[in-house]
Amino acid sequence: MQIPSSYRIWQPALLGVTVALGMMAGVKMVPKLGNQYHPTLDTVMVLDQDDKIEEVLKYIDAKYIDTVHRGELVDETIRAIIDQLDPHSNYLTAKEVALEAENHEGHYSGIGAEFFFVQDTPIILRTVEASPAERAGLNRGDAILAINGTNTLDFASEFDKLSDLIREPSQPDLRIAVRRSNATTIDTILVTRDLVPTNSVDHFQMLSDQVGYIRVRQFSMETYRQFMVAVENLVQQQKAKDLVIDLRGNPGGYLQQVVQILSQLFIEKDKLLVYTVTRNGQKREYRSTGQAFFPVNKIAILVDEGSASASEILAGAVQDWDRGILVGRRTFGKGLVQKEFPLGDGSALLLTIERYYTPLGRLIQKSYQDREAYRQDLYDRSQHGELTDAAQIPVLDSTPYKTPKGKILYARGGIYPDVFVPLDSFVLSPEYQSIEARMYSWMYQLARDYPELSGYQEADQYVNWVRSHNWKRELQNALGKSVRWPSNMDRTVERLMLDRMLYYFQGPEMANTFSVNHDECVEKALSALSK
Repeated sequence: MQIPSSYRIWQPALLGVTVALGMMAGVKMVPKLGNQYHPTLDTVMVLDQDDKIEEVLKYIDAKYIDTVHRGELVDETIRAIIDQLDPHSNYLTAKEVALEAENHEGHYSGIGAEFFFVQDTPIILRTVEASPAERAGLNRGDAILAINGTNTLDFASEFDKLSDLIREPSQPDLRIAVRRSNATTIDTILVTRDLVPTNSVDHFQMLSDQVGYIRVRQFSMETYRQFMVAVENLVQQQKAKDLVIDLRGNPGGYLQQVVQILSQLFIEKDKLLVYTVTRNGQKREYRSTGQAFFPVNKIAILVDEGSASASEILAGAVQDWDRGILVGRRTFGKGLVQKEFPLGDGSALLLTIERYYTPLGRLIQKSYQDREAYRQDLYDRSQHGELTDAAQIPVLDSTPYKTPKGKILYARGGIYPDVFVPLDSFVLSPEYQSIEARMYSWMYQLARDYPELSGYQEADQYVNWVRSHNWKRELQNALGKSVRWPSNMDRTVERLMLDRMLYYFQGPEMANTFSVNHDECVEKALSALSK
């Protein structure tokens, strides 16, 4: 598969990212509607109370001492209203609506290149196969100096500015000034932006003679199809009998995609998989089709604190029916269903319309009465020791739910794993974050200093190179003398270095395979399946 791995580095700063993903992804009932009329959105009479907002805006327009932008005021007013609702209802600008659509539709408009920065200069990390960037001849290590005359060095390592320039709708043809790796001259490359496919199922492989592995990054409109391609390859072609499904860091997505995947995992017809309830008590059930195309015996699901919403639906159904075992850490705890309602200017409201429940009736949504505590939840988990010690996982609702085999489960606050795998606490430290953030810059330097690295073909060659060099001294010199880490964490840093080295020099397939083969959570899942 060609989509890069996203390394799960849990830290306090990641809280905002995870919550934002939950808001933008969530469990959605229908595909994006754009600016189409929504038949279920009833006409609402404008009452006198609503006129007050318009009246205030008119006074500001007419009398306020400074010039203001009415559109910005309206946006902020809407956001202030939405902030009074649950944490996952949201107001999306037209730009955010377009980005969300691309996030879920299985493709995006761009050139198909990944970047990192070296001293404010964007460097190409890799190009997607058959993408506009690859077709134009852009390569790993190329320095991007300007795009359509705009100096990229002025972006000061801001990826958003670089992305906006590349994806500017009015300029589909990009003239990119490039300095090739180890060259002094500057070339101008013409790249025409196009749709670049993305894979939400970004990696699969065999773990043993009978166990296959599939990683699902999110649930987009293409996830079920991509999942079935992976299952067919593993089960029919490579004779896998059992499956490990990796949902770590998966923020959710479309409910229908999850239901279709669960129908492959449950051979029974009409098996309750999940149900939703509206504020009026209206219940909607989702059941299995009885059309499992490929036989799967035992199942292990990998989850962590970044597994949210649709991921929790899949994990909850598997756990409720004793269909498989859950390995990892407590999931995010999002059991709210959003639906997108388009507004006339291309913006949209993403409103929570239902709560979802697992087959046994567990509501997984954690409390959001204290909004600040909700936003701080993942940080608090790290501070309280829950990510490293199973004994610190709280039972937020003591109501017991019994599975068919007699296992007792609990609701609220997420799905609890059957087998706990602690997080390496060092990855939460500032030292590790500094190392991780600058690792690709070091790879760029290594490519210049050790050209033989570009010629290797096997993962073992990189492992042997690392273990025959004083990599710790070289890395510390590259990062700066101020960056130090405990000597007992050398192995953790070495693993990060090898992951990045393989990705930089060989691409996602070799890097993903190496990462999976050295993953403690995967090892625990294999052990559990063997029993």
